[in-house]
Order: sequence, then structure tokens, then C-alpha cells
Amino acid sequence: MSWKKTDLVLKKSFNQKGMGDMVTAGQLCRQAELLLPDTFRAVSFRNHILHIELSRAKTMAFKLVEGKLMNELNQYAETHKLPEVKRVRLTFQEESPIL
Repeated sequence: MSWKKTDLVLKKSFNQKGMGDMVTAGQLCRQAELLLPDTFRAVSFRNHILHIELSRAKTMAFKLVEGKLMNELNQYAETHKLPEVKRVRLTFQEESPIL
């Protein structure tokens, strides 16, 4: 067994196991939530599609700024060498019958 640098081992492990994809998704989801706070919850990012969960009441407000969000996310992605967002998929939060 030979000794290898930790950063080389981690890089190889991340590439094999897909941790790099998860870190990328986390970065883009966090940035999306920072750009429009208290509007939605970014759930995932996969195959250039950002999946967002929001309430039905905030749908129209989100649709008005969706293009701006995508532009700003793509600028962030370009500067940090991340994949671009090509589409946004919406999921609506279920209304609680109790509240």
C-alpha cells in the first residue's frame, strides 16, 4: 500500500461517489434562497433543473421574478464554475387543514 495525498484521495472519492454533485446542488440551492429570502424553499438541483417548493399564494410573485432569479443564479454559477440553471420546476406546499 502506498501513501497518497489526502486531497487526491478525496477528489477521487468525490468523483466516484457523486459527492461533488451533491455539493454543487447545495451551493446552488443555498444561493437561490439567499437571492429571494422568505419566498420559497429550494429542494434540489439535478440535470440543470432547480426544484423549488412554495405556497400557492406566492406563485404569481415568484413567476414575476423567475427570470431574474435564473439570470443571477447563472451568473453565480459561471463565476464559481458550476452548471447553469436551464429550468425551474415548482412544487406546491400542501395546506394544513388544522391551520
